[in-house]
Amino acid sequence: FDVVLQPGTPQDEVFEQIAARPIRDLLERFTRVAFLAFGATGGGKTFVVTGGAKRFADRGLIPRSISALFQGLGARADRGDFKVTVAFYELYKDAVVDLLSEKRRRVQAEIGADGEVELVGVRRQSVATESDAYHLLFQGDSNRHFERLPLNSETSRGHVFYEVQVSHAPSGRRAALSFIDLAAEAGPRNTATEAIVQSLDAMRGAMAAMHRGLAPCFDGALLTQLLRPWLQPWGAPGTEVHLAMIHPFKYSVQLHDELSNWLTFARQVHEALCTSISRQLANGAAGGAGASAGGGGAPGGGGTCRRTA
Repeated sequence: FDVVLQPGTPQDEVFEQIAARPIRDLLERFTRVAFLAFGATGGGKTFVVTGGAKRFADRGLIPRSISALFQGLGARADRGDFKVTVAFYELYKDAVVDLLSEKRRRVQAEIGADGEVELVGVRRQSVATESDAYHLLFQGDSNRHFERLPLNSETSRGHVFYEVQVSHAPSGRRAALSFIDLAAEAGPRNTATEAIVQSLDAMRGAMAAMHRGLAPCFDGALLTQLLRPWLQPWGAPGTEVHLAMIHPFKYSVQLHDELSNWLTFARQVHEALCTSISRQLANGAAGGAGASAGGGGAPGGGGTCRRTA
């Protein structure tokens, strides 16, 4: 791990360690930033990403990042040239559910010309203030699928994506900020659990292939298709990508094997991404292509691989 935070670390310190600098870079260099939380159920993924409901100090990465983003925009003389939009959706039972729509409407996922998934009809709401963005967070969060289980009274039953897009009209440049909360393989063997297991297995398979230097299969599941821009980001020339993998960890004897498997997975993903980035850098150097700065990169682009506990 690049950073290990002790139990009881305040949420403001978590934000400073993990997200503060990438959020600043997003506005300065129009980067693509993603925070990917994964791990066993009850470890605190949703608490880290979204926060707790009881105390203002327990705000998670999303609300704190929203505040930092709008503070940065407010300090710019060209604030009026920027547009901010928010989308909030859930991958539930291998279907995309728009959490900002009425009655949790399902939307169609199609593969675009660039190989990335396009969510047809997903609501992307324009927001003028951080209060607007907070409201959409609370609205969408209330539409998520949860289940009460012995180890966690609010167990996520779907993978959740909260996405912020920032566009600058005069230049046409865009920046993206994503928060991804992966559901854990927990609970009774029903259709929701099976969908989670299959999607995570597809992600493990893609990462294992990258680790061995093979071409990964991102078409094995909708989850890997949605994660492809972050796990294999060198398709867009001139785009700098920052991916922070966050693994909240709460040990218990009952979950020993599951926790061990997630730790092994964290190591494999980190090694796979960094190995793949290194290969892209080598190929770019051999072909005369450059790589932008950022701790790692790809021909015509840049990237940083970081995993944080």
